[in-house]
Amino acid sequence: MLKKSDEFVFVKANQKLANQFNVKGSPAVVIVDPDGQELARGPIGGGEPALLKLWEAAAAKYADKPISWGSDVAVDSSSKKLLIVGFEDEGGEGLKSLEDRMVAKYHEKCVFVKLPYEKNGEVAKKWGIFQVPAVVLCDASKESPEKSAIEKIFGKKTPATYKTAIVKALAKMEVKK
Repeated sequence: MLKKSDEFVFVKANQKLANQFNVKGSPAVVIVDPDGQELARGPIGGGEPALLKLWEAAAAKYADKPISWGSDVAVDSSSKKLLIVGFEDEGGEGLKSLEDRMVAKYHEKCVFVKLPYEKNGEVAKKWGIFQVPAVVLCDASKESPEKSAIEKIFGKKTPATYKTAIVKALAKMEVKK
């Protein structure tokens, strides 16, 4: 018996779902994330080892991912990426939610920069930061991204909050381009 079921919700599909996910043969398994993005698929034939392999493939895609933070804001007028500028306190855990699997799927559409925070410091003033942790979402192609922030988020937030903000910011950027 498979023991990883606490990570997944099982749904017996109907024809509407089979059509939605373009399932051509049955029985089959399609594993999706909570947003409906496909993570893995395959026939059920092959028993538990085959299903476990699909499960592991899905879990690898839908996983927390550490962020490789840059330290300099570099403007790239041809960039279509979202610039995420983080400000952290000394504890260093306030931005950890950005590494959660709910947010990790958007990492490839983002550039991450962490700037030092000093209360009333020049960098904090330039970016309009008055408390940490803080995240500023900007269009990476803007000349002065600190002056045209799409959104500023203050305080420790949940992955869902960051995901919603990132999705909205990406949509705003898409409309402008």
